Amino acid sequence: MKTSKHFTLKELVPIDVYNQYGKEAWKLFDEKLIDTIDFIREKLDKPIIINDWQWGGKNQYRGYRPENCKVGALNSAHKDGMAVDMTVKGMTAEDVRTWLKDNHNDLPWPIRCEKDVNWVHVDTRAKFGIKLYFFKP
Repeated sequence: MKTSKHFTLKELVPIDVYNQYGKEAWKLFDEKLIDTIDFIREKLDKPIIINDWQWGGKNQYRGYRPENCKVGALNSAHKDGMAVDMTVKGMTAEDVRTWLKDNHNDLPWPIRCEKDVNWVHVDTRAKFGIKLYFFKP
């Protein structure tokens, strides 16, 4: 069971999932996603916020989303443990997407990235073997 070097489960799952599964919730994630978010955190060397509910914030569905979750698309990669939405301290979403574009060859796995939104969506549902694929739902 892969765990993250830089993120806790509370940053990656909603309250109910954390309470139900505890540390076993790591099994809900695609290992490639964990590798990818750790890589981004290490290379940018800036704080990254995914879920902030543990600090009194309102975000709890920016990482894993349970099947009955009403947030996002019906067949979202979040529901397969393959996606996160994040914000990076000191960078706009577009800055992060530009950084990803400039550094995509170094990514540990191919990723998809949503464009034209004010957060950074990263998922490991790779398309066509391309290392970085931008999409608009």
